[in-house]
Amino acid sequence: MSDRTSSKQSTSKVDDNRMIVVKTQMSVKERRKKVKKFTKLIAGGVKVEDETRLQLGKLTAKCSEQEADAILEPMRIFHRELLEKFEEIGGDEWPRSVIRVMREFKLESVEELREACAKAAESEEAEWSVGKVNLELQKVQYEKNLLTECWNEEKEMLGEQIRKIQREKEVAEAQVRKLEKALTKLRKKLEQEERKPNGLRDEAQEIAVETVTGDEKTSSEEKKVFTIGNLGIRVGNMDHTKKTVEKSKEIAVDTGREEKKEGMKPKKTVIRESKILIAPRIGVKGKSIFEYRKTALDTWKNRFDFANVEAIVFLVNLTEDEETNQKLGALVLELAEEVKEITIIPYQMDCAKSGLVEIWKRSWITAGHVKWSDSAASADEKFKTWEQLLEFLEARTTENVVVAQLRKESVTSEPRIKENKWSHQ
Repeated sequence: MSDRTSSKQSTSKVDDNRMIVVKTQMSVKERRKKVKKFTKLIAGGVKVEDETRLQLGKLTAKCSEQEADAILEPMRIFHRELLEKFEEIGGDEWPRSVIRVMREFKLESVEELREACAKAAESEEAEWSVGKVNLELQKVQYEKNLLTECWNEEKEMLGEQIRKIQREKEVAEAQVRKLEKALTKLRKKLEQEERKPNGLRDEAQEIAVETVTGDEKTSSEEKKVFTIGNLGIRVGNMDHTKKTVEKSKEIAVDTGREEKKEGMKPKKTVIRESKILIAPRIGVKGKSIFEYRKTALDTWKNRFDFANVEAIVFLVNLTEDEETNQKLGALVLELAEEVKEITIIPYQMDCAKSGLVEIWKRSWITAGHVKWSDSAASADEKFKTWEQLLEFLEARTTENVVVAQLRKESVTSEPRIKENKWSHQ
């Protein structure tokens, strides 16, 4: 028994080693044939049972049907269990599916199939990571758009408040001018009263002074009260002395000086056009064209009121002078706070090859509503006609509202030699 058992074990080891060699060297086509043969082998268990029954009938004529069933019962049970286990693992569908995949991807071994699956898993993980990054990017972009929209709305609201304050300021300035006129008139009347003889002081009691509101009050003692701004001046009856008149005069003059000091601040020129062109001296004049000088860039904007302006085309003369460039950049940033749209167009680029253009461009376009016209060409000299100016602008913009306004203005404008009132240094 021991020899027979050892021989069986050695035979099984040889078979196992042989199967390992077959697995490593077997092609996909051969493996598919093996699976088909194994399926047929399991399906042929019933046939083996029938053949065994016939052989038993031939060898043992005296063997009954019940005895044959008893002999074949273990074989029948083994065949049934083998078939059930084979069906539990899906029969030959799973091996054939794997073999089909290997054939489609030209894989010859299990090792190659394992490597292909690993690569597919890595690729799927990479795609998932990219999708996650894209999702985060979309979220950030949405938040950015939302914040930009809120910022634009707040800027629009602040611009409206600034324009409202500007209108109130103009009304206040007009009120100050009326007060100055009233104060001047009162001062003249007080001087006339001072020069009158004592016998004529009765007439001073009837003086009527025009004020801004036109209010004039009379007390129970028939004293006149004249209002200048927040100041009340009483002109009394004949009993008032010259000292009282002098004191009232001094108070009125001091008050007038203080109010006049507020009104003597430089007045800004109100720009009535909503679309304008700002440029250095370009040779063409018009009501929508405003010229600046490099020597007065610091104070140029303070001379104008931009409340009515909505869009600006800014012709900039780029140079190698760093100080001038900084002043031009500051002017653009200040204008960006006043208007909704600014388009910067290089007019004469003295430093186009120096690389500074890109630096200025990146620094200026960070302002709100500022656009830069990417054009390498610039004007070589001043424009002689409106048509030359418009050709220059239309070649560097597309459907710009300022250029359209200048086109309409050029139809009615006449050539002028003198500089118009909107040109300032």
